[in-house]
Amino acid sequence: MQTPPSFAGGVGSLIPADEWAYHYTTLEAAVEHILPTNTIRFSPLETMNDPKESNRSGRLSIFVPKGLTDIPAYIAFEQSVKKAVASCTKILCACIDQDPVQDQFDRGHFKPRMWAQYGARGRGICLVFRKSPLTNLIQHTFGVSVLSGKVIYTRDIPKLAAQELLSNDLNNLPEVIAKTWYQNSSEPLVFKKHSDWSSENEYRWSFFDETLGHSFLDFQETLAAIVFGPEFPDPYIPLVREAASTRRIHAFKIRWNATAATTQRLTMS
Repeated sequence: MQTPPSFAGGVGSLIPADEWAYHYTTLEAAVEHILPTNTIRFSPLETMNDPKESNRSGRLSIFVPKGLTDIPAYIAFEQSVKKAVASCTKILCACIDQDPVQDQFDRGHFKPRMWAQYGARGRGICLVFRKSPLTNLIQHTFGVSVLSGKVIYTRDIPKLAAQELLSNDLNNLPEVIAKTWYQNSSEPLVFKKHSDWSSENEYRWSFFDETLGHSFLDFQETLAAIVFGPEFPDPYIPLVREAASTRRIHAFKIRWNATAATTQRLTMS
């Protein structure tokens, strides 16, 4: 078994910065769902934290077609399209290394705010995937329509939220219009977020699926390492360490000090 140099004692520079994808999760999600089933889930757009994406309130569009007489019916249809967009757009989120890597905090598993927000304030886990094999597996599983790429951060939110519906759209099913919008507007819909989220350095995979709820991926051999948060409870370490050993990958625990962060390897060679 070979240990990726970038995970051994700090930063490392032998592996390109675009090799890894880091997915933060809670202890409960990791030990109760992800590791026992070897699956990770794609979530609907409506569950995202960014209010521009989840769009739980307000209208889908700022436009009303000219000459339209039944405004209430149009707005009701618009809300149906909005719901279809939010529920059928499936997304898997991760973060990636800064490029170039200049210190340990440029690496995806050393992000304090990510640990605080998505890793249960350091009690959770960061799953480290090999990004290219994971992308290939996602495309093979869900089809060639899968989109992937880095998130672009911007403050130009009004233009991102606007979507014009036409009068003849009312003759179609909401899901049909939603899929067309997804295909034509995937970049602002999925790959643009408010600049306040820029520290996440996020990477995403997305596809349109009319099946309600989450979609699940068997990630097979694409998991490269498991990183414990700095506050990960010691009683659970043997359980996750065994999950890593079974997969023949290493597990590490983050160690903070006043000026830096390091990793302690918790699995045997």
